[in-house]
Amino acid sequence: MHQNETCFDGPCGGQGPVLSIRRLLLCLFILCAGSPGASGAQPDDRVEHLEQLVEQQRKQLLDQQDQISRQLQLIESIQAQLQALQKEKETAPRVVLDDPEPPATPTTVKAGKPAVAEPEKAPGVPDLKTMSNSELVKLWQKDRIPLDEFQTDVAADRGFFLVSNDQSYLLRVYGSARMLATYDSKQAFSPFDLDFPVVPTGPRDVSNSNYNWTMNQTRFGIDFLYGDFLAFKSEFDFKGRNEKFRIRHMFMRSESWLFGQHWSSFNSVPFLPLIADGHGTGGGAGTRPVQIKYMQQRGHLTYKISLEDNKPKLFAADSFDADVDNPIPNLAGNVDYKRDWGQLRIAAEVSPNRVKFDGGTSNDLGWGLILAGKYRLNDSTTLMANIMGLSGTLGTTVDWTYVPNDMVYNPSKGEFQNIKGWGGQVSLMHYWNADFISTAAFSYMDVDTRAFQGPLTVTEGNKALVNLFYRPSSGRLQGLTVGAEIERAARTNINRSKNDLTRFSVLAYFDF
Repeated sequence: MHQNETCFDGPCGGQGPVLSIRRLLLCLFILCAGSPGASGAQPDDRVEHLEQLVEQQRKQLLDQQDQISRQLQLIESIQAQLQALQKEKETAPRVVLDDPEPPATPTTVKAGKPAVAEPEKAPGVPDLKTMSNSELVKLWQKDRIPLDEFQTDVAADRGFFLVSNDQSYLLRVYGSARMLATYDSKQAFSPFDLDFPVVPTGPRDVSNSNYNWTMNQTRFGIDFLYGDFLAFKSEFDFKGRNEKFRIRHMFMRSESWLFGQHWSSFNSVPFLPLIADGHGTGGGAGTRPVQIKYMQQRGHLTYKISLEDNKPKLFAADSFDADVDNPIPNLAGNVDYKRDWGQLRIAAEVSPNRVKFDGGTSNDLGWGLILAGKYRLNDSTTLMANIMGLSGTLGTTVDWTYVPNDMVYNPSKGEFQNIKGWGGQVSLMHYWNADFISTAAFSYMDVDTRAFQGPLTVTEGNKALVNLFYRPSSGRLQGLTVGAEIERAARTNINRSKNDLTRFSVLAYFDF
């Protein structure tokens, strides 16, 4: 008890004797009783009366103490309830309103602005909004059959990822700023993609060296994913003729179906190494036609089959009036076998080539066949190769992108016929460490050209190259690629004359 508290019955808190209130009042009464004019009441009655008053005051003070104690207990109870309500509020599901202003009352929401509560997640389901880009990509692609990709494609975890509130939609926006610089030993017909059919020959064989710079490989894209049901992709660059804006990929897909523009099922794209040349090593196939594709996976086997709008290109005089008029789309497909050691593929295509011209109509069934594989020699070195045979489908190869050579008009027979050819490539890709990569590659193609096509028409060719790339695997520079490459392309013509060209290239780009 504090020193200022009242003591009713004797000593307080171990202090010395203290005169009680009762005895003090009794002394005052006795003094008053002996004074003149005092009341005639008996002293004992007055003492008893005063003692009763003192007892009443004492009881009132005790009642007030009890009331104060009860009020303190009530305050503590209210504080405990407030703490419980605050904890319940923190753990309750959040409510997201389209309108940031709160409703007028707890039970009223503005018209047209309904409150939407975030759905509760089942135990163990991750929160997509807290996941990294690579984790999002793995989660959204885990149930989809993987599509073919080129070594210089933008990595799937690059870009800006936006997740909807209900976590059923994912939007990815990405891009890649790319610069390519080339230096040629001769004046090249194609300044950026070196294919042996475009090596200059005859009057075009100018010995003047030249250089070219371009940003036409710069690309950007948008991916939209809806749950595990539907995905939409669009990607663009500036590699159209005269560096015009063009579509690289644009398609929608489910787990097993694809509709739109993407790599043909007849391709060897996964078996081409990392190089600076946009057309790969040569001796490979890879076009991006509009198509309808069905895909399925069974264990280590994956197969794809598609109907494709991939028409043949004609070799004929400019004055010759002829048009390709295929009756139905091409049929293409491939089967992959994947294991830890590598991958094998067989791919085929059938093309119902039909040409209408002044002299009538020509029909010739085109076809193509590819055998490809890659084998991991060790953790840092991979061997890649493919071989292919073609008839009326040379335009599906990377070598004949700029030169039409699927069908040719035979004047002696008065009809268009398929041009046949075969070829392939072999390459070795080696990781010096996690950041430095090199490729050495060689390709060859032989084409069954006809004498009536002219003495300087190419009939065979080859390309060899070696390069070194720097591609950081981690840190702030991840997404950067810088590479230097030297390549040599050579051609042999029908008259057995030969021409060659050497190119030095530097490619630098950053995926974001």
